[in-house]
Amino acid sequence: MRYLIDTSVIMGHVYGDRRASALLHRLVDNGAELFTSDVIVWECLSRGTDAERDVLERLLASLTYVPVTRDVAFAAAALQRTTKLGMAEALLQAAATSVGAKLVRLGQ
Repeated sequence: MRYLIDTSVIMGHVYGDRRASALLHRLVDNGAELFTSDVIVWECLSRGTDAERDVLERLLASLTYVPVTRDVAFAAAALQRTTKLGMAEALLQAAATSVGAKLVRLGQ
C-alpha cells in the first residue's frame, strides 16, 4: 500500500506522540510505501528549533516526494470546488491520489 503521511503524523512522531510513532512503525513494518509533498514539507519546516528541523528534514528525506505539479494543482482546484476542503487539504488529497496513495492523518 501507498500512504501520503500528513504533517500531524510526522510532527507527532518527532515530538513523542506514541500514536504517531506506532502508526509509522506499523506502516513501515508492513512494507508500505510512504510519501510526502510540498505542503507537508512547508508545514513541518516552518517552525521549531534548528535541532528539531534537522530531525524533521532527515525524516522527510526518507519519504518519497510527490511535487505539486500542474496536474495536481488542477485536481486540487476541482476538489476544492466540489468539497469543503481547504487549500492545503485539497492539495494533499490531490497529491495522494496522483500516486495512488491514501492520505494518513493522526486520529483517523
